[in-house]
Amino acid sequence: MGYRRTLAARRAVPVRVSQRLLPAVLFGAAGLLASNGSLAQEVAAAEPVTDPAAPVADPATPVAAEAAAPAVDSGAPVADAAAADVEILPTIPVNVGEEKPMPDAEPIPGQLETIIVTAQKREENLLDVPISIQAFSAETLEARGIADTTSLQLATPGLSVDEQAQFTTIFLRGVGSDAFLMADPSVAYYVDGIYFPFSQGQAQDFGAVERVEVLKGPQGTLFGRNAVGGAISVVTKDPNLKKSETEIAAGYGNRNTFDTHVYQSLPIADWLAVSVGGYYSDGDHYMSGLAAGQPIGPERSRGGRVKLRFAPTDSLDIVFAAMRNEQTGTGSVFTLNNAPTRLFSCDSPLPLPVCITAQTGYKGDLSEPSFLRFRSTVYYGQATYETPWFDLKLLGSDQKARSYFTYDFDGSGQALAAFDQKKNLADIQTGEVQILSNDSTWGSDRLTWIIGGYYFHSKQGFDTANLKLLGLDLADLQRGGISLPEAAIQALNALNVAFPNGDVAFHALIGTNSKAAFAQATLKATDWLSLTVGGRYQDEARYLIKSDSGLYLSDGGFLTLFDWNTIGARDADGNTVPIHDTTTSFKPKATIELRPFSGDTLIYLTYQEALKSATYNAIGIYSPPTYVEPEEIEAWELGLKTPLFNGNAALSVAAFHYDISDFQVQFISLFQGGAVSFENADAASIQGIDFDFAVQILPQTFDDFVFGIGASWLDSEYDDYTSASGFDPNDGHFSSNNDYTGNRVVRTPEWTGQANLTKTWQVPGGSLELGGDAYYNDGFYYASSNAKNLAQKSYTVYGARVSYRYEPWNLRATLFGRNLGDEKYSQGMIATDFGANVTLAAPLTYGLRFDWAF
Repeated sequence: MGYRRTLAARRAVPVRVSQRLLPAVLFGAAGLLASNGSLAQEVAAAEPVTDPAAPVADPATPVAAEAAAPAVDSGAPVADAAAADVEILPTIPVNVGEEKPMPDAEPIPGQLETIIVTAQKREENLLDVPISIQAFSAETLEARGIADTTSLQLATPGLSVDEQAQFTTIFLRGVGSDAFLMADPSVAYYVDGIYFPFSQGQAQDFGAVERVEVLKGPQGTLFGRNAVGGAISVVTKDPNLKKSETEIAAGYGNRNTFDTHVYQSLPIADWLAVSVGGYYSDGDHYMSGLAAGQPIGPERSRGGRVKLRFAPTDSLDIVFAAMRNEQTGTGSVFTLNNAPTRLFSCDSPLPLPVCITAQTGYKGDLSEPSFLRFRSTVYYGQATYETPWFDLKLLGSDQKARSYFTYDFDGSGQALAAFDQKKNLADIQTGEVQILSNDSTWGSDRLTWIIGGYYFHSKQGFDTANLKLLGLDLADLQRGGISLPEAAIQALNALNVAFPNGDVAFHALIGTNSKAAFAQATLKATDWLSLTVGGRYQDEARYLIKSDSGLYLSDGGFLTLFDWNTIGARDADGNTVPIHDTTTSFKPKATIELRPFSGDTLIYLTYQEALKSATYNAIGIYSPPTYVEPEEIEAWELGLKTPLFNGNAALSVAAFHYDISDFQVQFISLFQGGAVSFENADAASIQGIDFDFAVQILPQTFDDFVFGIGASWLDSEYDDYTSASGFDPNDGHFSSNNDYTGNRVVRTPEWTGQANLTKTWQVPGGSLELGGDAYYNDGFYYASSNAKNLAQKSYTVYGARVSYRYEPWNLRATLFGRNLGDEKYSQGMIATDFGANVTLAAPLTYGLRFDWAF
């Protein structure tokens, strides 16, 4: 399905149909699973499922954890672990679901843990959901040292999370937004069902969570707005109505890093409970050097969340929450230019008084201050009311984020250009209503459905910002072959003023009003066939609130040069367009689910469309704001999920193909209209295969010995990308007439993979756990030009941990190490007229951590 907008109709562009995917790989795997299913059925025949009504095993009877235990109904009692030879330990769980227990069900001894997810807005077993998902329980996150979105990528093949200039950019299966200013993320980020659209601060600590879900592929129907690449859903803990819960954690690491987490849940009455959670982190930055002659200061972050749960009846549950996050320090704004362009290098043809030398390590100098301060305050709530006919859910939020940062634009010790962002803001309000079928709904044994509506309003951008041309005389640049945009030259000549030299002040604010209605239904046609159809209708208005610029002149004066709100915006062809645009769209989804081998093996085929909102290049310093077309994606996914070996292993594999039209791409040029601009690549395609496998190794021989492995293969290409903006790889000149057709899409490594291994032993007083993990990235390009100096080479990151849990106190001590090979790799890169400004990832990190729960 397409979309209709109030501007001129978009161009029809050809897209490349992939011939490289081999769905037979999946069906070949399915054949192997069929034989395995026969084996599992034979085992099941020998070990019948336990009757829930059967008496509990005698506590005196030993329970062999290493034996492949029969499936137990979630409602049935489980033998007391303390009375058995071995206990159920909070080791790393793996996503498996042979049974379909309630969300609070205990793991079955001898099997991998079941994880319940809400990827389809209702609680379901992970392996029953026809979506490629990686889900991490709180225990997994803790054991593997995953505390934020940035570290999540090391456990999720196909996920890329970068930080640059204090903004977080997320790519999933190659789909994302390399834009970090004035654009929406392409991977939707949710906390407790609430959409968080701003990219600042998304690398903050998760806090006290139940689980984190990574949904791969477009999620346009249920998650909706801008979920063209997928979604990350963080589910935090709700207050417990039945018992008090306390969690305290503290850790200390190299570089004087100290962090602590506290969580307290307290029932006030049987219908009222409250919880309070908080975190604090303080430590030295892993980068060293001087910024404006001053040493880099410490990194500090803190935040908290308060929840109030109100359940006056069995059918009504209301949760109110307030959260706040703050960060100060240098963060990712201390970036060093490790590959200067020839124009600004020491052999430059320009008559510059200074030149830039490369800074490639963890130490460097910047001529300008490097500092950031970020604060977000969010109030949100959720109410669920269960009726005999359906469940009603209401969600709403009010979100505010403010940030201030200074950024050395040229990334060197020379005073050339800097960015001083005094007030970057995001004010957001959301509301959502969901009506879901439940077990009492008519036909619920065959049909499940959801219908809903969504409202979104926002104001985002720069209320005040300065671009400082410190050591640059634009007249010299003009003589050296770098020209200002024609519109700027004409305006300066008409006003008879000098070329600007000093601060360029600007404002850039964008507003959004969006309304949507969605529905999805799944019909269980037979025991082995289910059909799902759904769709989302969206009406979204995007408009310029403020876009202007003024110049500090060579003679010391100040002039308001352009007020773009009165002049208007332009499209890609230079035509004048309104500064207000409305886009309407309907995006469908259809899924076929097959269970041909057993009830636990799922094969699915999904077609889905999604849309990312249009926007404006609101930062128009020298030239008018330009309209950027909406981005559309059409996606096919063929997947398989199954438990193996009687629940001791699990496999998920998916093959996918994406056709993307009007792919939104970012470029940054100081001399072409503003600091940050976007444009559309007419067409791109991405295809690939990813899998995730976990197994309990030789459970009859070893207790609690778990191995996990996952990988992602991506093939990507810009199918049609002419008139592309970029820098000449030889001299660094900027131009907008490049042809990048056939180039690889940015941030799409051909191979990524992860592996992890854990083993737990019973020792006096408790348990000892040893774990290790590895992550491999094959390398990728940061720029559409595929220039080698704007690329990340392949790298591997290793981690390890050893922990002892003293069971009488439920106290765990963990010694951990990350990036054990001290691999130097980038965590973000910005290509500018001056070169490549690189944010390096943290080097070798190690420390000791204590976790206490009671």
